[in-house]
Amino acid sequence: MNKLLLFTCLMLLSGACASYAQTANPPFPVANAYWEIQLGCFEPFDRDSYTCGDSLIDGKHYSELYTDFLFAGSGSTLSRGWLRRDGDKVLFRTKPDTPEYPIYDFALQANDTATLKRNFFDFNNTIIELDSLLFRVLKVDSVMLPGGWHKRWTVDCLNYDYDLPNETWIAGMGSTFGPVDRFLCALSGTPARVRCFWRDGEIIYTQFPQNICEIEFPAGCQVITGTSLPGNGAGHLSAFPNPFSDRLTLEADFDVPGDALLNCFDATGRKKQVTWSRDGQQITIDRGTLPPGLYFFSITTRYGRMLSAHAIAK
Repeated sequence: MNKLLLFTCLMLLSGACASYAQTANPPFPVANAYWEIQLGCFEPFDRDSYTCGDSLIDGKHYSELYTDFLFAGSGSTLSRGWLRRDGDKVLFRTKPDTPEYPIYDFALQANDTATLKRNFFDFNNTIIELDSLLFRVLKVDSVMLPGGWHKRWTVDCLNYDYDLPNETWIAGMGSTFGPVDRFLCALSGTPARVRCFWRDGEIIYTQFPQNICEIEFPAGCQVITGTSLPGNGAGHLSAFPNPFSDRLTLEADFDVPGDALLNCFDATGRKKQVTWSRDGQQITIDRGTLPPGLYFFSITTRYGRMLSAHAIAK
């Protein structure tokens, strides 16, 4: 009886470990990301946000964050600031000459606290910048998304003067309210929520399973230059021959790990499926059925390092 009980416990534990091992914890997206955000007061209002480009500020790589302020098909697009990762933290600055502040720390565990920045817009688009909000993690668990299980944080703001609702963070996306701005509805007093989240050509999150996502990521915002994270060293990715016919070789300045991800996009930003193999610092890509044209290739490691290159198929 004792042996049976021990065997059952071991089986239960191994199942729990397997589920935990399958939970994805990708880094926060500082490039090629689009948050479709609906205000919730009236259906025509949108506050979609997206990252654009690869900027160098004070010797560090950032991606610029834009928001579309739309009402019934008309509106404006404004730069909201610049994002970068530093390990498990995400930092944000509103202008190139202003200080940067942390907006996420994905190393936090239950009961940990962190001081973070948030921007708040009321219904008249009046902004309040709060640089020192104190947050506490209530719990850390996982959630099933279209791409599988993802790590999740439930976070409470301890600055009760602002009466802010709990935030939910999802690995690889950030808050379900949006990356850094909080848009408040004058009627309900509640913030807008992310309806769909897109990254590198794939829908990662939907607020409800029946959501139809309307992602319009600008093709010109695709990151195509070499980018590295602080602490990871400089990175470079070359593509040859360029133009190519049947096969293309990508060569990095480091050994490409076995769990690295390769993505291919055409000039309009649509993701393309390609067959590829890895050998040390090189990746060989079979052209397959790719029609002639310009293509963008990116390599992403589990630690968030990303390198990109482009090539022309003849």
